[in-house]
Amino acid sequence: MSYVWSEEQVRNFLDIFHSENTHTHSCFVNVEFETTAKFARSVLPPCLDVPENPTITISVGLMRESFKGRLQQGNEVRAEEEIGWIVMKAVHEGREGIYSLQEIVSGDYEVSSGREFWGNPKKRGSAQIYSDSKTVYAWAERHGTRVIEIEASLGNDLPTTTDERSRYFTIKYDFAPDGSGFASDPSLVTLNNGWDTLYGKELNDVRVALRPNGFDPVDTLELGKIISATMTYGGGGYLVERVDRLEGGKTYLPYVLGRIFDEATREPTNKGARIFT
Repeated sequence: MSYVWSEEQVRNFLDIFHSENTHTHSCFVNVEFETTAKFARSVLPPCLDVPENPTITISVGLMRESFKGRLQQGNEVRAEEEIGWIVMKAVHEGREGIYSLQEIVSGDYEVSSGREFWGNPKKRGSAQIYSDSKTVYAWAERHGTRVIEIEASLGNDLPTTTDERSRYFTIKYDFAPDGSGFASDPSLVTLNNGWDTLYGKELNDVRVALRPNGFDPVDTLELGKIISATMTYGGGGYLVERVDRLEGGKTYLPYVLGRIFDEATREPTNKGARIFT
């Protein structure tokens, strides 16, 4: 290992981001809520449209990646993630996908690679899932506060699926070093994800607690009734479907900064939880 990588090290690292080389192994607890078109429009960037039936999904997950068929470990790049995830349905040029409002992840590599390569709004935190044959309890935490908590009882089995496709929209950015904003216009990256559900359960008696901490504004989410709740085990991969340059770069600064940074002038707080059932 060196402060300057060899050509082989550079090639091996970049190979990880070729979609045919990487596969994820995951467990997720997901709760999907109705939300309002007004709230959706207030948080979606101008390049994305509000779908006919906007929703917000709150998830806690555990994920590990394998690289060319083997788990990443030892001296290789590790990609084990504990995840807290809040996403919203969105539409770009008639194609529906999801747009991430928040991603809490557990590793430095996961934060830096997600931000640098695709613009994912990843922040360092922790998460966990506990389950027996009857119940599940999952949480995601930042700044000493469990920002997301999900409790539920396990219901009926879910059908298995193969290569279920979905799109994920992210804004890729490059900041100017003098603090003037973006160094160049940002881009909208569309990732096309394939997912196999190997095992899953419907969730009943769902209780979601959202607890603001002064940095993660989960108390501002407008959530209606629960549409679906699941716990899934499976795996999948991704490919970069397209990259679109966005004009009017400064327009996107509030949407990027509000998701990827903590305000430097604020301190952690714990205002208590909002409960959704």
